[in-house]
Amino acid sequence: MVRLHRVDYPNDEIMIYSHACSHRSEISISDKIRLFTIYSIRLLQYSPLTPNELKLEVQLSEIYVPPLVMCNCLRFLCYSHLGDDLKKQQALQDLRITIQKRNALPINQLSDSLIILGVCYKLNGNIETASQCYDQALLCEGRLCTSTRIRKLQIL
Repeated sequence: MVRLHRVDYPNDEIMIYSHACSHRSEISISDKIRLFTIYSIRLLQYSPLTPNELKLEVQLSEIYVPPLVMCNCLRFLCYSHLGDDLKKQQALQDLRITIQKRNALPINQLSDSLIILGVCYKLNGNIETASQCYDQALLCEGRLCTSTRIRKLQIL
């Protein structure tokens, strides 16, 4: 199950969301995530909603993923499965920039975010860059992703 890190939303936040949606005739799910998700997305163990490519990350414990990281990762995975290389590369670039600039990225979620970026690079066939992401994830302060060492060993 994917849960947003918040159960109740105050009425003023609901009103802001409703007002923002009412001014857009068509809004995609990725835009909704980018615009309106303030809190991290919680990926739980054994959840059918966790992408297969990220099952290893939640195998030992749940993880919290910043919304922009999750949005760009899902875009990359979707375009990868659809075979749209141009949009896949753009999503990967957006993911890299989000993490590089630390856009709305809490320090305790940097390791998980770098692992997700590494997974995407590996799926894209760029093993060297994936390895660099895993190395950076090992050097992060705070909470380290539980799959970091396993991902690094898989590449070697």
